[in-house]
Amino acid sequence: MRKRFIVPTNTCIQPLTIYPILDLTMPPVPQRSHLYSLTPIGISTPYVESLTSYMCRVASAHSISFGSFFEYLIVPNLSKRHLTSHHKVGPASALLGPFRKRMKNINGVGKVSREWVELQEALTLRRDLRFLTLTSLSGVIPHWNLLRMFQAWCPECYEEMRQNKTTIYQPLSWAIALVDMCTRHRKPLVDRCPHCLSQLTLLARRVYLGYCLRCGIWLGETASDQPIAEALTDEEITWRLFVAKSIEELLASLPNIDGLVTKEIVIESLHQCVSISTGGVWGRFAKLIKISHTTVQGWYKEKVKIPLSNLLRICYCLNLSITAFLRGTLAVSGNGSSLRELPDIPCLAEVTRICRILDYEKIRLELASFLDQSPPISFAEASRRLKIDSSDLHRRFPELCVEISARYKKYRQDFYKSKRTEFEDEVRQAVIHLYAQGIYVSPRPVAKYLNKPSYYARRDVAAIIRKTREELDIEKGPLGVN
Repeated sequence: MRKRFIVPTNTCIQPLTIYPILDLTMPPVPQRSHLYSLTPIGISTPYVESLTSYMCRVASAHSISFGSFFEYLIVPNLSKRHLTSHHKVGPASALLGPFRKRMKNINGVGKVSREWVELQEALTLRRDLRFLTLTSLSGVIPHWNLLRMFQAWCPECYEEMRQNKTTIYQPLSWAIALVDMCTRHRKPLVDRCPHCLSQLTLLARRVYLGYCLRCGIWLGETASDQPIAEALTDEEITWRLFVAKSIEELLASLPNIDGLVTKEIVIESLHQCVSISTGGVWGRFAKLIKISHTTVQGWYKEKVKIPLSNLLRICYCLNLSITAFLRGTLAVSGNGSSLRELPDIPCLAEVTRICRILDYEKIRLELASFLDQSPPISFAEASRRLKIDSSDLHRRFPELCVEISARYKKYRQDFYKSKRTEFEDEVRQAVIHLYAQGIYVSPRPVAKYLNKPSYYARRDVAAIIRKTREELDIEKGPLGVN
């Protein structure tokens, strides 16, 4: 029997609710960056970070070595065939070749710097990375003798970064060749590892900021003896501090003067300086800053740019701010009371060209004496000691030059083999010690045990650990019994 459902007459039916039509169009999605968009350190401050330091931090943030970062991200995007090697010894082998000499230009004012800035900004989607270089000054200062080829640092600054647990980085001022003193601690910068006495390149396949690229020692350690600091006179210290402070002031003002500094403004400032200081007499002005009259005339006729070192000479003598000079806002009294002479120190001595008469027989004997020197020296070092251009020596004494180079090359190969053996023994002993304590041995505990963080990202360390661990596992046997 079927049941009947009777709807009550007093029941009211609710009207249908009409909802708005859903908008299924895709909302605008912001562009995603290929790399982490890390914030640069110290922009608009005297201690702004360098671009090479920033790239090292980006590679570290992705937990990869700079060699892999360079090989698989930078080189393909730069489309530079000379940065690739057909006979690779590992990632970023181009960093070991001729590019090592041009590496410093990444922080500079030329085409190389602009290309690297554009690439890093494209990968990180940042628009302020040009202030980590000197590209804002490309139109007014030349690139020669502007930057260091090797690292220089203040150990006390590094140690303060570590003690304060702040990010360890390399300020851009450390990369500029004229800066050789720390303004905070009033001590000369160090350019060699205090442990192995090696000079460190700006970038390498395995780079860990604040640590030696060769031995992995912390660079915040202050050397026990500093003969350079004791040899400085008061005048030299005053000049070096003036140079360092002026350049730090310039670096802090880069965002404010970007696009505002032109060659015409600099030349106009130069004219004003000559007019105010010496009444428009170029010869007296050249004598004041200890520069040849011909060079000053070249600036006046806009044939060459004024080097940064000479800009600092002008600012020192006229008691000017370097940013005021570059922007054309000079404030120099017309009575000459603000003028001062350059200090009487060797680096500021007036350079005069002297025609040298070379005794080639004596030079040949000196070259031959380098073959008996122990340890051997490179041909570049021999050229520096003789103060003669290497091409002239090659042209005059090709056999001696080749013999000196071959002897030094063999010495370096033997030295590398001995250091390599010590390195492998050190890692192997650390693996055996950690393995005996029941710790699973990997690069991280080995680097921590040896107090060498740079070992963590090294492939050769991982290979030695893996091989030693396999040997120990075999000796222990399948049941864990020797």
